[in-house]
Amino acid sequence: MNSQNVLTSPRNKLLVASVCIGCLCLWACLEHLSPMMAARGVLGASAVAGLTVWARWAASRRRVTFARPARLEVVQRVGLTQRTGVALVEIDGQPYLIVHGDGFARVRQTGSGRQLA
Repeated sequence: MNSQNVLTSPRNKLLVASVCIGCLCLWACLEHLSPMMAARGVLGASAVAGLTVWARWAASRRRVTFARPARLEVVQRVGLTQRTGVALVEIDGQPYLIVHGDGFARVRQTGSGRQLA
């Protein structure tokens, strides 16, 4: 039985917390420490451990396990005048040349799948 399964029940969590408090009190008595100082140390260590676990969990959720290739990619864009330009784009691996300006756009396929560089 691993530790994650043990701590799923509220009863087991309370039992573990009670054992920890008992051990803390026993340790404080044996070492002649103030129980309050020992409790502060344990609380601080628990907070740091909790934040570390949370940060690792949050970082693992941000990882992308599968990334699809982009369906549309702008290969190059060039301005001809202030209001017109030319763009070379690839859509699903097919290259297209787009001439655009104020109020118009023309699209032309540049070839049948050959690579442009």
